[in-house]
Amino acid sequence: MAGKFKLVINSGPDQGTEIPLEKTEVTIGRDVKNDIVINDAEVSRYHARLLLKTNTYVIEDTGSTNGTFINNQRLTGPIPLKPGELIFLGENVCLAFQSRYNEATVAISGKKDATKPAIPIPPPPVPSLAVPSTPNMNFQPPEIEEPPMPEEMPAPTAKRKTPQWVWVVVILVLVILLLCIVPLFIIDATNSWCQIFGDILHGINPAVCIP
Repeated sequence: MAGKFKLVINSGPDQGTEIPLEKTEVTIGRDVKNDIVINDAEVSRYHARLLLKTNTYVIEDTGSTNGTFINNQRLTGPIPLKPGELIFLGENVCLAFQSRYNEATVAISGKKDATKPAIPIPPPPVPSLAVPSTPNMNFQPPEIEEPPMPEEMPAPTAKRKTPQWVWVVVILVLVILLLCIVPLFIIDATNSWCQIFGDILHGINPAVCIP
């Protein structure tokens, strides 16, 4: 199976370079002793390695500082590779694992989010062509009853205070009447007109008070 796969540098030093995998074990790092040397500050001296297992390569991180990522997932142990998957070494370097005999394989962008499926954009809504209904010309809005107006309360009539002198005059009149009427009742009741007013009555009418 050696020689069936290759790595393509999608981003980083020597971008676009294709590297055939012809050994059962391939080391990757910044040190010149590696099988694939990548001179980038994000890549450790001995960053990762590929081991051929049956029909594909298995990749594992060899204690790198900035980590090894497959499809945006950091490696925590060896995992087998599939054609089309992306290998990220740190932040700057992206390697595409591809089959050497699949010339129709489309190069994938070196960005970490390149493997995310594109979200389909829904078509714009079609404007409604419905004909507006004919307004009802006989429609009359409901009558709104006005709230009853509060009844006006009659203004309180100011009570006139009777002057004090009026009461004095009334009392004096009553006293005079009592002083005049009571004696007249007594004289009339005792028939004492002639004894008291005899001379006056005789002068007026000599026929009055004749015994």
